[in-house]
Amino acid sequence: MNPTHSIHALRPTAVLSTWRLLARAASTGPVLAAALALSASAPAQINLGPGDVAIIGWVDNGSPEDALAIVFLDDIPAGTEIAFTDNGWDGAAGTFRNTNGAHDGDGNEQLLLFTATSALARGTIVRTQDATPDFAWTMIGPISGTGVTAGSYSIPNLAQGGDQVCAFQHSSGDNVLNTPTQAHLFVLDDTGAFENATSTATGAVPPGLSVAAHTAVTFSQSGSGQGFMAFDTSSIQNGSKAEWLAAIADGANWIFGSSGTLPSGSIVVAYGPVGTPFCFGDGSASACPCGNASPAGAEEGCLTSLGMGGTLRAAGLASLAADSVVLSGAQMPNSSALYFQGTTMQSGGAGLVFGDGLRCAGGMVVRLGTRANALGASAYPAAGDVALSVKGGVGAPGTRTYQVWFRNAAAFCTPSTFNLTNGVQVSWSS
Repeated sequence: MNPTHSIHALRPTAVLSTWRLLARAASTGPVLAAALALSASAPAQINLGPGDVAIIGWVDNGSPEDALAIVFLDDIPAGTEIAFTDNGWDGAAGTFRNTNGAHDGDGNEQLLLFTATSALARGTIVRTQDATPDFAWTMIGPISGTGVTAGSYSIPNLAQGGDQVCAFQHSSGDNVLNTPTQAHLFVLDDTGAFENATSTATGAVPPGLSVAAHTAVTFSQSGSGQGFMAFDTSSIQNGSKAEWLAAIADGANWIFGSSGTLPSGSIVVAYGPVGTPFCFGDGSASACPCGNASPAGAEEGCLTSLGMGGTLRAAGLASLAADSVVLSGAQMPNSSALYFQGTTMQSGGAGLVFGDGLRCAGGMVVRLGTRANALGASAYPAAGDVALSVKGGVGAPGTRTYQVWFRNAAAFCTPSTFNLTNGVQVSWSS
């Protein structure tokens, strides 16, 4: 951070960086060059949540210039804007620290704006020195907005003795640093503690973020010569958003030193659960055929000869344009399993007795594929299979229901030799 405010802390190196980015933008097309010239009056929106972006490194030795690295832990729609500032959060005032007044668009320190000009996949890592047609950094030019008479965009000028950077969105894009409504996404600090901002080196945890949720992360300085810190992206091979946030919050996964190279490329971020499980064999739906109800709250099908009900869950992105949904069945015998799709919930979601279990997915049925269970589990689709929505013929946004029929040849319950998992309803978007 720079406590001075001459030309609003646009250091020569920051200006040179901006012009380098502009020059590269010109070679990659007019879209990026135009995006880099966006002002604070450009459209803004709040379309992300805490932890959807994380700050995973910075250079604060000014050699050749300060820099940031961020990673997206969720898919980022085109047009998304994210602001970054090293003005600390003042919990008492409920604002970013700005002793200059709300007319100063970058406060006591700096404000940087990121714009996704194209959709960006989760796991994408972006650095402030990067320039592609898919995104733009606004790091030069005046900040405009209602009542704003001072302030310019620039890369944060980070203090080597300790600093913090906050990532946030704004509902309107009008004087984003000083006016509501702000939605905070992540804060990284290297002073070892959070406290209300009373100087350029201090800052509290902004609303909506927390140390417990790993969206507010602080590390102590490794020494007076520290000018660089970066998360080691190889610390885990892949994981969910929550697993990556936990890894990022662990100081053992970071590199601290006088200099170094910021992370680049991408990481593998798994999609979370999708869809709504329904039609359980615990008595909350239709009764199981021979008193073989599963435990209440287990969210599984009617009991099998194994003493537990089969389960079905879905995970991925339920988008027809970027379908990554995978159906995962578990707690079944090591037998054949048929994955199938329906267009309705059978009997309004209560299901209908079928074999030793309940038929949950009804309407027009599509047989998706048969799997051989191993260790009682299987999944569809697998590598080499077409996407679930393609196999199911889902040609337009809407809901579909899914279930697994499986063999259970042991003498149990009815004379039938099969049972079914619970159902899952998935809402497909475009």
